[in-house]
Amino acid sequence: MEYIVEGQDVSPEELSDESWQSPGLRAQEQRRAALRLATAATKPTTTPASLPSSKRVNTSPPQHRRRAPLPRLPADTIHIVGHPKSPVELTKLQPWHLYTALLQAAFLQDLPPASRDTVRIHPVNNTFTLSVADSARAQAYLRITSLTVSGNTFTVHLYAPPPDDALRGILYHAFDDFTDQAILEDLQASNPTLSVVGGRRMGKAPHILVTLMEPKLPRWIFYHGVQLRLLPFRNKVEACYNCRSTGHRTDVCPKPRQERCHRCGAAHPTPPEGSPPTCNPPCIVCNGNHSTYSSNCKHRYVQRPQRQKAPAPDTHPPPQQPVPPAAVVRSSQQAASGPSPAPPPKSVTTSPPPVPAVPKPTSQPMNSTWPRGAPGLPSEPQVVALQQENASLRQQVTAQSAQIAAQKTQIDSLQAKLQALEEKLESAITVKSSLPSTICSSSDMDVQTPEGCTGKRRRPNTPLESLHFSEEVQVSIKTALVDLEERLDSRFNSVHQLLTAQHEALNSLRTDFAAYPPATSFQSLQSTVDSLQTAMLESIRAKLPLHARTTTSSGAARTSQTPVEATSSAVKNG
Repeated sequence: MEYIVEGQDVSPEELSDESWQSPGLRAQEQRRAALRLATAATKPTTTPASLPSSKRVNTSPPQHRRRAPLPRLPADTIHIVGHPKSPVELTKLQPWHLYTALLQAAFLQDLPPASRDTVRIHPVNNTFTLSVADSARAQAYLRITSLTVSGNTFTVHLYAPPPDDALRGILYHAFDDFTDQAILEDLQASNPTLSVVGGRRMGKAPHILVTLMEPKLPRWIFYHGVQLRLLPFRNKVEACYNCRSTGHRTDVCPKPRQERCHRCGAAHPTPPEGSPPTCNPPCIVCNGNHSTYSSNCKHRYVQRPQRQKAPAPDTHPPPQQPVPPAAVVRSSQQAASGPSPAPPPKSVTTSPPPVPAVPKPTSQPMNSTWPRGAPGLPSEPQVVALQQENASLRQQVTAQSAQIAAQKTQIDSLQAKLQALEEKLESAITVKSSLPSTICSSSDMDVQTPEGCTGKRRRPNTPLESLHFSEEVQVSIKTALVDLEERLDSRFNSVHQLLTAQHEALNSLRTDFAAYPPATSFQSLQSTVDSLQTAMLESIRAKLPLHARTTTSSGAARTSQTPVEATSSAVKNG
């Protein structure tokens, strides 16, 4: 009997081509779509009406092997997937023999144990994955076409898949005699805002598979100037037409190739070309009366089993919880139909008070059975570990906060000390700039005037700049300068004392002459003062050295002239 189903005809060559990729590369998409697939699997479906009752078979999802999860490879390395193109079962090979064969085929040297390339064999789909940290070594592995393991030579195909977190979509009926490289270049040029990392034809079908590194799959995409709808790619259960089992594809089947019918798996001759097939195609995935991967198969997509969650408090009440309303009604009906003399209409139908009392225990079970609230979840090891980790993290946060506060206080004190040091430095620089130059006042005394020597620095073009004295000469010069300064200070102090005494004498004379106003007295007094001043200056010049007489005489004259002139002007005006 012939059955017509929806879909497209698929040839054996299309299913056994080299466009297959490991399902481990699509782990991210499966995790995101796990909830949606589980919800779709629980919806009720009807059996096709075209099938007679004698041909209906109870379908069931494929039985997944229970195994421990594979170790995750480092995310910062390059992953290379390889699958044999000959009937070889990789799980029967020694892993180190496979690793040695890969190194020999790639002409590479072995690395130290801590930095070796990692090989992981998948126990179900008969593939292996390489984790390589060096790009040059990865390119060498990709050039491998055959391996020789324990004297057995077989052909292999190695390729670098997209990252694990990449998203993939399908452009239906978009292929038109373009190479995979041309498809990828046009997708990248037409969509500059999207990170397109892959684009190729899906086997021999007229569809294009697009791979993107985006957080969300876009709904539309440009391809050859046309905006096409991009539908999400869903992983199908891997089925083998050679051994008629799930878990791997036909091109990686470890068993020898058998001449079987692609539809039913039986060894019968192929019908003539153009004639309809006469065999019944049982599904490899669900064992239903339809072809494998048919649209009527509700188990053709991968459905990851959901983990059992912790039971909610309201789903497992204690034994003291009241019975449901249906059980209460059923028990009341049984009691009414029994030997009890009570009339049934009064206890079931005509009595209004029991109606609201029945749903009360179910609507508020927490108040009647758990007066102190619902009990907590069972202390699982993961929950206990998370609580301990949370407590330790809180302690670390508290310690870090205290340390940050102490560091802030220390920083404030250091800033205050730094500001005080800057103020002291500025004051020292100000005092240094206000001091007179000792070299100018001592060595350049014969060249410059006293006004030029006081409070000024030495000029850079002074004649002393070009002189180079030895250490002994410099020490003797410094000693002579210090001695000269001390002598000058003592002489000036004596002169100052003498001038002070003369000034006091003049003041006393002025007070005495105030009582005698005649002009002759004032004139004689003026002549006396002038003579005294001249004599005093001559005596000072005689006592000073020769090279310092000029400067001292001018300074002494200027210093002694002030009180005399003041006295003379006062006398004249008086």
